[in-house]
Amino acid sequence: CISVTQAATMDSEECVQAGEVAQLRRLGLSDEAIAEAQQLKRDKETASMLRFMVRHKSWESDSTVDYADVHVRLSAVLDKLVQRPTAIQTLRDGLDRLGDGRENAVCVVFASAAQRTTEEEEEGGDALQQQQQRQRETAACARATITLALAKLLFRDDCKNDAFELCEHLMAAFLRRLSRRPSSLTVHEQEDDDGDDDEQQQQQQQQQDLLH
Repeated sequence: CISVTQAATMDSEECVQAGEVAQLRRLGLSDEAIAEAQQLKRDKETASMLRFMVRHKSWESDSTVDYADVHVRLSAVLDKLVQRPTAIQTLRDGLDRLGDGRENAVCVVFASAAQRTTEEEEEGGDALQQQQQRQRETAACARATITLALAKLLFRDDCKNDAFELCEHLMAAFLRRLSRRPSSLTVHEQEDDDGDDDEQQQQQQQQQDLLH
């Protein structure tokens, strides 16, 4: 039972939680069972919140909402609530909403969006084209994230062939991207490569000095 003094030091949510725990204790539940019940309630509340965000497309009005993160988190909590078919469908719906209606469609951009945007601005590219490019890249990155999550969940659901097919699509898209844009390394990767070349040249010069 909660005393008046204890209630005065807690906010309304804590009071409700404490009352629920006290009620469960009176029913004879163990601490472990109470913890599981509380976690189940939190998971259901999280699923409800994420469903609301998906239904109202919160990412369109709030820049802090990440499209892929919402779908992956919703899928994860649904799977935790023993609703795996719904969890899988959530990820499939997330892929379809990205604009490609084909089932398991994959179109991935691995190059640095920030680097290409900077290059376009330096070249005086059109602002609308830059915005559209960033939107395509954002959608592509989201598609890659959701596809990987779907492949993992399908593998756990013993749909290994489907999961493997998704992974193959991702790798094929990655290789195609590399073949089309050989200079699509990020700035840090290019700096690392330049550093390796300088180091090799220094080593070769030292070997020549020793020979002479």
